[in-house]
Amino acid sequence: MKKSVSLYAAIIAFVCIAVSCSSNLLDSIQDDIAEQKKKEALEKQEGKTPETRKPVITIFAWQGITGGTTNNPTVLFSCSAEAKAVSATGAAVISGYYISFNSTTPTLDAEGWLSDKPESITFPSINGEHTAYLWVKDSFGNMSDAAPLSITLALKPLLWNAVYLEGMSVPAHEVFILTADEPLDAAGASVSGAGTGTVALSGTGNQTITVSPSSLWTTGTHTITVTAKTALGLTASASRTFTVFNGVCVSVTGSGSVGSARQPVGNIAVGITRTQTLYPSGGEVHISQGEYTTNWADSVNRIILVDGVSLVGGYKPDWTSRDVAGYQTVIRDESSSGGTASEPNRAVGVTLGVTSDSRIEGLRIYGGGGLYSTGVYCKDSLVISDCDVFSGSTDGGANDYRIGILIMGETGNIASPEIQNCRINASGTGGGTTIAVTIGIWGSNYSCPLISDCTITGGRATNGTVGIRLEQCWQKPVVRRNKIEGGMSDNTNCIFLDNSLNTTGVDIINNLIVNGISGTDEKCKGVHTTVANVVIRNNTFVLGAGTRPEYGVFSSISSGTGVVVENNLYVISSPSHYIYGVWRESGSEYSSFKNNGFSGFTDTTRNILYNSYNQSQIDSLNSFFSTTTNAIGNAELDAAYRLTVASPDSYKTGGINGQSQGWSYMDDLSRNARSGSGETGWSMGCYEY
Repeated sequence: MKKSVSLYAAIIAFVCIAVSCSSNLLDSIQDDIAEQKKKEALEKQEGKTPETRKPVITIFAWQGITGGTTNNPTVLFSCSAEAKAVSATGAAVISGYYISFNSTTPTLDAEGWLSDKPESITFPSINGEHTAYLWVKDSFGNMSDAAPLSITLALKPLLWNAVYLEGMSVPAHEVFILTADEPLDAAGASVSGAGTGTVALSGTGNQTITVSPSSLWTTGTHTITVTAKTALGLTASASRTFTVFNGVCVSVTGSGSVGSARQPVGNIAVGITRTQTLYPSGGEVHISQGEYTTNWADSVNRIILVDGVSLVGGYKPDWTSRDVAGYQTVIRDESSSGGTASEPNRAVGVTLGVTSDSRIEGLRIYGGGGLYSTGVYCKDSLVISDCDVFSGSTDGGANDYRIGILIMGETGNIASPEIQNCRINASGTGGGTTIAVTIGIWGSNYSCPLISDCTITGGRATNGTVGIRLEQCWQKPVVRRNKIEGGMSDNTNCIFLDNSLNTTGVDIINNLIVNGISGTDEKCKGVHTTVANVVIRNNTFVLGAGTRPEYGVFSSISSGTGVVVENNLYVISSPSHYIYGVWRESGSEYSSFKNNGFSGFTDTTRNILYNSYNQSQIDSLNSFFSTTTNAIGNAELDAAYRLTVASPDSYKTGGINGQSQGWSYMDDLSRNARSGSGETGWSMGCYEY
């Protein structure tokens, strides 16, 4: 046993007095004694004295846990400790255990000390990292330092069905499916992020999660979060961002009639019906990449668009993106017989009552065969945009008609579709060349289309090809910013305005008009009008591709107030026959003819104006400039017809600022408004194709 400092001090003091020690020696001994007293007091305070040494925790570890994560709030652990204190009567032993979620040191008499060694702890059922703290005490009243041990509580993740990818499009009636890797509590599941919905749990351990909208999910881009609780009490959630739309999904791999992203229908006709049922206020049929066939003649899978429903193609099969060119959606009519002028075979039909709330967008449409066949048959006023439309099979009889888009309203119902940014080819498909007539767009009974920003080809036929044919319109159609090609036939017209057209006339503005090629002595015409009240302005006419007579503007009106021909360019590409910039039949008159420019009209076979005009009459038409005399009224341009904003930037022949004249559609193909003084900065004709 260690002797006390006081006892040693008394003995040393007595010895020093007895042997008469010096005072310096005595002072030194007393200083050592004082230092020793301080040291003993500190050791006692720190538990370093035999009686006060702290017990030591030697083991505190989780049992059965790998990676420090568990989904069970009740966690097993092992612990062990050693008592270090001793006294004259023997060694101390471990007498208590204290475990807590709080790092604050407990008192020796705090509630919660355990006499038996604990084996588990139950954390609050909250996902995340948790830390437990363990203390032990011995029989001498000494307490160990805290031993911390951390763990992460986490539910095994909820898993979206493999169909559901981040950012994909889904209909507003979509029912989502998720699964859990462990049993779930039957209560407490919820959904948020796109309106209200319900969550149902089913299957073994409630591990299948079905999430349904209360009515319909809210449209737009939303992050939908599904939350559930495990049977052990932990909360987990899964989130994914979707673009929600009103409508249904159609896929070549689909079936049934659900029309969701997970369960698309496989038929466009079914998709239209399903959309009309689920979304009476309007919806879209989203169609993924693939080919969809119909047969109008045999009444198989007929596609008939109704009001409020739109057809939208170009979707990737997993619905995560849309690219009309990259994920082509093809509709093909397989009719081979039948079809009449009033009821032609068709790939897509548009019924009466359809308004501009409906659209056909991003589709590649092929008409079929039979006597009369068309890609789209339109009886009302929807929007057709960003589509490729082919008239039909070129394998057929000598009396067959093929039309890309046929517009035909009824008495009291004028069909006024907007056709924009489309590629329309009346050539169709197949190897035959015996078709009688091919037409890109035919505006027939009671029609008034707006045709803009399209490329239109008249096709190839034996008796006639037409890019755009308009008749019986009853309101003023508008043709602007298009590239229109006449095609190849014995009689070609880029634009043909029939004499049955109403007197409201037509506006033909800012187009590139490329004459077709005739196989016989028939005429090739850019714009052929048999009606009055036609405005032909700011167009570029390209003539001379064939070997037969060609005309830029061909007027054969018999009555009315005439035709306006202003600010157009006429250019000869590769002349090989008679070419006439502007022709009039006897009796026809132009009510305005000014600011037109001609390029390549260099001899008497290249006539600017023809038939019954003399120079004085031309001069009276106002501002028609002539720079050479080898042809009547020739206003020869020095520059090419394909213009840009920068080059060329002026014409010596001049050009009126159409905006100051109140002309409409004074923009170029890039939607830039034209301006200028009339001498510089002003471009006649269209450009930037």
